[in-house]
Amino acid sequence: MASDLPPNLPPNPPSIPHVQTWTPDGYPIVDNKYLDLSTGTLKTHTPGVDLLRAGPPSVAIYWQNRHSTGSPSQFHALSKGGVVGARGIHEYIIKIGEFLKAMTGRCKLDSSNATRYDVYVVVYTELSQAEFRAALEEAGLL
Repeated sequence: MASDLPPNLPPNPPSIPHVQTWTPDGYPIVDNKYLDLSTGTLKTHTPGVDLLRAGPPSVAIYWQNRHSTGSPSQFHALSKGGVVGARGIHEYIIKIGEFLKAMTGRCKLDSSNATRYDVYVVVYTELSQAEFRAALEEAGLL
């Protein structure tokens, strides 16, 4: 997907690992096209207009905050290999534990789920979305 990269970069530089993009309903996009298996037709995906999601080898990372105010807010991040990368999901889960320990009193884990390509973490925190995102970035989790 060289078209997804800034024009001044080579198509697949080592610092930006290749990421396979997928339609939201689970079809891989290649050269802005995908085969819709439900209809058997080849369709065109328009970058910047149509929705997409990451797929292998990327890891989709979702953090959701369940405020005591009752209005949940979602912090969503997509790792293109840099956050999880070659270290794998195991190392990322360890980082989550370290983050939660460091955030004792400011953030409490409600639930979490991790697979090879997705991580979903639900927490309780009174931090603003910007404050929480900054804390995640500082901990190397985004």
